[in-house]
Amino acid sequence: MSLRELAGLLRRQWIAIIVVFVLTVAIALDFKHTKPLYQDTGNVLFSAPGSTKSYASTVPIDTLIVTAYANVDYMTSPAASLQVRRAGGLGQYQFSLVNFYNQEYPDYSKPLATLRASSYSPVVAQGTFDAALRVIDQILEEQQSAAGTPVDHRITASLVGGSSGPVPQVGYPKRTLAGLGLLALVAAYFLASALDRHRGWRNVLRIARRIPAEPPNSTAALLRLGRTTDLSWHECG
Repeated sequence: MSLRELAGLLRRQWIAIIVVFVLTVAIALDFKHTKPLYQDTGNVLFSAPGSTKSYASTVPIDTLIVTAYANVDYMTSPAASLQVRRAGGLGQYQFSLVNFYNQEYPDYSKPLATLRASSYSPVVAQGTFDAALRVIDQILEEQQSAAGTPVDHRITASLVGGSSGPVPQVGYPKRTLAGLGLLALVAAYFLASALDRHRGWRNVLRIARRIPAEPPNSTAALLRLGRTTDLSWHECG
């Protein structure tokens, strides 16, 4: 389609263009006034008593990694979510082992996990992070107590460098608006094309109705007339 044809299409279907433009502006304003999502993040290190680095502890590194994995696995369960909520965590949280490579070839070589808590309220996000951290300590203590691990040999979970605090996730507003504008142009084109095709079919049907019907077959009419005359003659006789 040439630029001239495109301009003609838009001129014929200007109402559709206005509708798409109004919807695009409404969506853009909604994006602008949407509250940002706040996220509180921190790394949790599983280590033995008296050590500041997991690999420098007296507990084998494999044991620390297994303990971290078991704790992470439990924290993703519905029971753990209920405990976090009861502890005051009203937002959402995620707890996962730190991958030191990539998703195709994961490397969980350190007993280190990342805790993330999110909410549209910064207070709720921070409260959920603190509640989840308390539940992590509680579950770790209960598991080792049930296994009969001596108190002075129990693994602990501690934050590395503290948490980030509730940070707003603003994203990329310019890219979002640019993508929205591109989608609006595509939607306007397809809508105008669809309406234009529908208009073309209506014109074809309107022209077809104006064409007069074919005259009746003269031979068949004469035969019917002759048959009627013949019947009338016999009735008179």
